[in-house]
Amino acid sequence: MRIVALLTVRNEERYLKRCLEFLYNEGIEVCVIDNDSTDKTLEIAESFRDKNVFRIEHYPFNGVFELEPLLKMKENLSYEIDADWFIHYDADEIRQAPKRFSTLKDAIIEVDKNGYNAINFDEFVFIPTKEEPDHEGKDYIETMRYYYYYEPMTFRQIKVWKNFGQKIDIAGSGGHRINFENRKIYPESFILRHYIVLNKAHATAKFCGRVFSEEEVIQKRWHVQRQQCQPNDIILPEASELKKITDPHGIPNDKSEPWKTHFFVHKPLPSRVKSFTNRIEMKIKRMSSALHKQKSDIRIITDFPPIPIIVGADNSGTSLLRLMLNSHPDLVVTSEIFTNLNYKLLQKKKQKNKKIFFKIIMTHPLWSKLNISRSSFVTQINELNSFDYSKGLRAFCNLYAEELGTKRIGEFVRPFENQIINIASILPEAKFIHIIRDGRDTAVSHKVERGNTENKIEDLAANWIWQISEIRRQALHTNHYLEIRFEDLISDPESVLMKICEFIELPFSEQMLAYDKSMDKDKISNWPQDISKEDLVKFENIAGDMLRDLYYIKA
Repeated sequence: MRIVALLTVRNEERYLKRCLEFLYNEGIEVCVIDNDSTDKTLEIAESFRDKNVFRIEHYPFNGVFELEPLLKMKENLSYEIDADWFIHYDADEIRQAPKRFSTLKDAIIEVDKNGYNAINFDEFVFIPTKEEPDHEGKDYIETMRYYYYYEPMTFRQIKVWKNFGQKIDIAGSGGHRINFENRKIYPESFILRHYIVLNKAHATAKFCGRVFSEEEVIQKRWHVQRQQCQPNDIILPEASELKKITDPHGIPNDKSEPWKTHFFVHKPLPSRVKSFTNRIEMKIKRMSSALHKQKSDIRIITDFPPIPIIVGADNSGTSLLRLMLNSHPDLVVTSEIFTNLNYKLLQKKKQKNKKIFFKIIMTHPLWSKLNISRSSFVTQINELNSFDYSKGLRAFCNLYAEELGTKRIGEFVRPFENQIINIASILPEAKFIHIIRDGRDTAVSHKVERGNTENKIEDLAANWIWQISEIRRQALHTNHYLEIRFEDLISDPESVLMKICEFIELPFSEQMLAYDKSMDKDKISNWPQDISKEDLVKFENIAGDMLRDLYYIKA
């Protein structure tokens, strides 16, 4: 009997060797589907060519984790590959047969003989604890002994099925249950040992450094817990909160006190999901499926020029970019307009209610700075053709620009509380400029500015990957998004600033290059001299995947 595991991977060097060794010993062949790994994943997979890896497929990564096309690919491969049984597999899993069987293959043969065509698994999640926090670089099956039984619903892990030429559906359930006609599930569940993370640094990288498909999160409700995870949510449990297995190769069997959510979920989900969904569900149709591809020639016709918005992680060069743009004679970039807006009122369905709009503007902190009377502002708004909140807000921004003596107004915002999504939903023509800097240099800058004791290097790495991922996630809801590098801005400011000016529809001015004269281009990257080897290892353990994805070379 031929049994094939369909194994999707992306940057799984931590797990893959141990995973493939286990499957080889269990008599399982493997088809690997690589989602553009940037670590040693492919090298490890190739090393098993003479053992149990018979095929390696490739699926491109476009900057967003999209599960559905990967699941569809597994469906199609199950039609192509000549096998008797298939297993839908992930690299952080160890799938075991009940204790009476010597191998997983022997157990599946027995299931087949008894006339069943599908197998469910009980999921036991093995995790590091506060007492034993680090299993990186170790045989985690041997060292990780504490677990919880995870059961958010029954029959959630139907991932082994017999191939009898039938059409199957993996994607419909988000990969949790293989569905097909005349499915007959074996009455005894097998065992899934899920080694979800190996230490806190790994957890941070895995859950806070990804951009998940917004369509899958909002429409399908997949990845919700992971998409909402922030670095502060990752708290390793104490051993006393978990069950323990004494024999690392034995069978975990304590199903008492099942967990309904994973260890990194510390917030009530329903209200957050509902609030998040209500605010942006109207924007789904405009989402881009590719992160770095700007929609072709989108131009929202307005009475005012588009507002450029600067975004970036802490210490990434946002202040420098703002100073450069402020040197343009026709542009002033502030940080006062959008941070203080009442978005809850602005995003109500009745977007033509002038009374509500006037309340929003008159209570805005900037109102007291504007040299304009209430009656004059009301008159100007009433003169707008077919008023809505977007037109009113553009008029308000235009008034502020006039107050500052400039033709154009821009803004710097932080990526918290869906700020980018909020702005794009009201001003779809807004131009978002995301400046990215090597996270190791942002950590050095942070320590220089605030002292060496304020933040641990692990926290700085976690916040760097989360902020970049969060900005990219929100950027999926914009029509105009540009990424630039701090390093390019320092080494070739004219080219970068010309690119930005073209993007924001502003003629280039050489006055923006005034800051170029005071910059030391030999110090673009300071981290090799200013970060200790110990801190460097800690930083890259968390941010390594992000550094590779951004083509920053790991030390």
